[in-house]
Amino acid sequence: MGTGKTTIGKALTTKSSLPFIDIDEEIEKRTGMKIVDIFARMGEQFFRDLEEEMIREFSREEGRIIAVGGGALQRESNLLALKERGFLLCLLSTPRVILRRLKNDETRPLLKGEGNKLQRIEALLRKRFPNYLKADAFLDTSYMTIYDSVKYAGRLLDYLKEKVVLSDQTPEDRWVKSAFEEKGEELKNLLRVEDVSVSLTAAARLWKNNFPLEWKILRRKRNIFMKWLREEVLRIE
Repeated sequence: MGTGKTTIGKALTTKSSLPFIDIDEEIEKRTGMKIVDIFARMGEQFFRDLEEEMIREFSREEGRIIAVGGGALQRESNLLALKERGFLLCLLSTPRVILRRLKNDETRPLLKGEGNKLQRIEALLRKRFPNYLKADAFLDTSYMTIYDSVKYAGRLLDYLKEKVVLSDQTPEDRWVKSAFEEKGEELKNLLRVEDVSVSLTAAARLWKNNFPLEWKILRRKRNIFMKWLREEVLRIE
């Protein structure tokens, strides 16, 4: 929702020649209806069931770039299908940035209607965040250009396809390392990096692999996603 998944996905297809599949677009093709009309006429449950069916269908084969909406990750079956043969990258943007990007967009069914849209976006993201944390890596596109977002995601794709040698000299290499590093001390070093995408990916990886978290470092991170991660860790611990 407003994070750039379709734009980035299509750019990666141009770079890699891998086919790009946008699940929302495939649903519209199959039904002959716009997503907003499916929600209005058939309801969200119908849409989510069809979304699950399409994800299961398209994730059976490797070598594809698949884009899904954030709501899809609220079903465990979708998470399992996407991760079984693939790497799950979660694109994030702050609520204020999403609001600015979608200010005049009337095609988002969950944001239609009256009320404070910023509060609704934040509440929706916070509700979804625990399942977002099950992704393999996180890319905060809030203040990234499309060029830089594609550069990061493209480097990840290079590593997945060819296991290229990574260095500490470029931000995108440090980010890719944070998604695959297995040593706790190295992950703690990456947690200290100012780049939100690197530190969030490292923090989530530390947590999910039961490494001790550096609370002094985490408390200094002011990004909203790091705040939500702290809340999740404290809630469980």
